[in-house]
Amino acid sequence: MTTTATLADPAVRGLRELIDAAPSDFFGSAATGVDDLPRHRTVAANIQRAITAEPDPHRRELLGRHLARARADVARTDPYVRRLLAMAHVWQIRAAPHTARRWCLLRVLLVTTGAVGFLTVTGK
Repeated sequence: MTTTATLADPAVRGLRELIDAAPSDFFGSAATGVDDLPRHRTVAANIQRAITAEPDPHRRELLGRHLARARADVARTDPYVRRLLAMAHVWQIRAAPHTARRWCLLRVLLVTTGAVGFLTVTGK
């Protein structure tokens, strides 16, 4: 499963470097980097928590307006988040065969070393 936490994974480091080099090419004016996109969700969640804990009705109304703006920001950035997660998923899939090839090469070298050692010891 690919989530926003996946973006810190070393397998997608190349994607992050590519995006950090030209964030406007990926996000336009919606964000200045990868970390800006999920920030709107965090802000909306914090405002929602503040509304539920606020006893003053006028302050709750003010927070409700802020929550509406935060939700509008989330709606504006959601397509970019989905696209970013899809790209991160592809980078993870692309990295998996590279890792498998390295392990396979290591195993081939180990078997070859074992076979050479066995043939050398047995003299055949």
